[in-house]
Amino acid sequence: MERISEALFGLIMVLTITSSLSIATGDYGGVRTMLIGALGCNLAWGIIDAGMYLMARLNERGRSIMLLRAVREARDDATAHRTIKEALPPLLEAVKQEEGEHVEIYDHIGDVYLALGEKDKAIEAWQKGIKCAPVSKRDEQRKRDVEKKIKKLQEK
Repeated sequence: MERISEALFGLIMVLTITSSLSIATGDYGGVRTMLIGALGCNLAWGIIDAGMYLMARLNERGRSIMLLRAVREARDDATAHRTIKEALPPLLEAVKQEEGEHVEIYDHIGDVYLALGEKDKAIEAWQKGIKCAPVSKRDEQRKRDVEKKIKKLQEK
């Protein structure tokens, strides 16, 4: 939703400026050239924004894979627990930000707490995640999956 808003705001800004210039000068050829240039800038902005988003997601996935490898290669349970515990602060920091209020992040927090044996904190994190507004169908599915986790854990 945020990406669509950015694109619409950029388009509205371009149309406002070029329409104002068109009315003020009456030079439609120059305005047309400026409109094409401004739309091209908006397109470039969108492509760069998409690239940055993809790079951030790849970085996050890479970090998760490295954590998983570190846990699997741990010599003992204490080392594995310490490695998992080190993953918690960045997640907790992320949910302090407005855009971090997301079911996926709370799901990961709950998973970390569960891996550490802290079932009550895991359920609390998952319940916070369920309260987050879904952004996509994937989020709706994740909420259903989280509800199943809570139910399964409460049955034990």
